[in-house]
Amino acid sequence: MREVEQLAGGQKEAMKHPELYRFWAVIDAMTTASESDIKGWAAALIYLWNKECGKAVTQKKVAEEAGTTVYRLRKQIHELSCALRTKWDTTPQ
Repeated sequence: MREVEQLAGGQKEAMKHPELYRFWAVIDAMTTASESDIKGWAAALIYLWNKECGKAVTQKKVAEEAGTTVYRLRKQIHELSCALRTKWDTTPQ
């Protein structure tokens, strides 16, 4: 989560957006303890969050800021999008 906080502008800024922590909980539940692509996951979360908020951001910019590649970012965006869609589709209203 520290990577996400850093990309969001710091811990104080991230705490203003509790949905970031809920998104990270989804990532945490679907990854293993030996997961090594933390930067890719953090970048995917930040990218999707920015898109959800209607902010214009490119995958290239987010990947560079996170210290990962566009390829890794796209891979994690796909996996996280599927996981979030599944979670939202099965969550009782």
